[in-house]
Amino acid sequence: MMRADTLQSYPTPEPLVLKLVAPYVKGEHAWNQRIHGVVLDPSAGFGGILSVVKNKYTGGGNYAGPVLLGIEVEVKAQMVLAGLGVKLLAYDFLRYGALEQHVDYILMNPPFRYGAEHLLHAWEI
Repeated sequence: MMRADTLQSYPTPEPLVLKLVAPYVKGEHAWNQRIHGVVLDPSAGFGGILSVVKNKYTGGGNYAGPVLLGIEVEVKAQMVLAGLGVKLLAYDFLRYGALEQHVDYILMNPPFRYGAEHLLHAWEI
């Protein structure tokens, strides 16, 4: 089990998030750009990636936006994520099973110390 004090956190700046999600955005204009489906950030931190997805890609009309899921080890960050409307799935991504929740997109900036393990586990899911 990973301990919170051994993880490294590097928040993802908004311009980088916009580049990260660009291939998955549907709609040509700002008012109708959307990300459809279920988005998971497996090392969500304080919600840098998920808050951009929520705030920028809800589109217009009656579209409610993507379903946002997160996994986060830090309790303070979990509270921030809950306030953003993110459904918390687990405490430790590396112990999270692939069949527990359908996911369309995994958008992540994993902790550098465990980056390779996170990437391989995300690939399995």
